[in-house]
Parts: sequence; C-alpha cells; structure tokens
Amino acid sequence: MFRRRGQVASEWLAFLLACAIVAHAPASGHAGDGRGLAPILDYISASWDALTRSMTDCQSIVDPKVNAVAILYLPAGMAEPPAVQVLSQKCNVQVEHLAFVIHRLGEIDTCNINPAGLLYLPNEYVVPGGRFNEM
Repeated sequence: MFRRRGQVASEWLAFLLACAIVAHAPASGHAGDGRGLAPILDYISASWDALTRSMTDCQSIVDPKVNAVAILYLPAGMAEPPAVQVLSQKCNVQVEHLAFVIHRLGEIDTCNINPAGLLYLPNEYVVPGGRFNEM
C-alpha cells in the first residue's frame, strides 16, 4: 500500500535518469563525448536538493501566496515533538491535531479537514517536479 522512502527515491532516480538520457541523446545517432553516464549522474546529484523538502525549513510550510497562518497537522494523539515547537515559533505556524487516527487511505475525506494544512513529516521528503511543497 505504502512505499518506503528509499523505494520512492530510487523510482525518481530511475525516472530522472531516463529523462536525462532522452534529453541528452545525440540527435544524429553518433556516439556521445566519451564521458558515459557522468553528465547524467552529475545532473541528478546537483538537482536532487531542489526536489527535497524538510519540515525544518519555513519555506516548506509557509505559502507566501496565502495571508493566513500556516497550519501543520499532527496525527491524533501524537505528542508535539520539540522540533515542532521550535518550528511553530520560528515560522509562525499553528499546530493542530487531526480529529482521529487514520488507519488507511480513503478513510477520511480531506475536504472535511478545515482549515487546510500540511501533515507533519519528521523526515525529509521528495516533491515530484519540485514545484510545490506537498508530498
């Protein structure tokens, strides 16, 4: 049902590698410059940080296009970690708990969570395409 972070990361690495190969393939069918995969691996290595988000960074939580205070949701019954307390003060984030424990996908209608916010994730996560902050 859920994939582990390492599996998701390896899938994205494979996807990026395939895209880079297609984008950098010689149009004429001639061999490359002899550097092999080095340029592709360098591109992936340099770009990975742009796709990674962390709840320790205010920019990952606060949306500059919205004037309202950002909401960060903790799972129901979870004690507020010290990192969240620091984040709340540093980023002016309102911390709330979800109303009940969620056991599986589809168990809750996200439209009923008001106001909208982000779920607290203690570890870094990858944002596909790097355009948004939501996982």
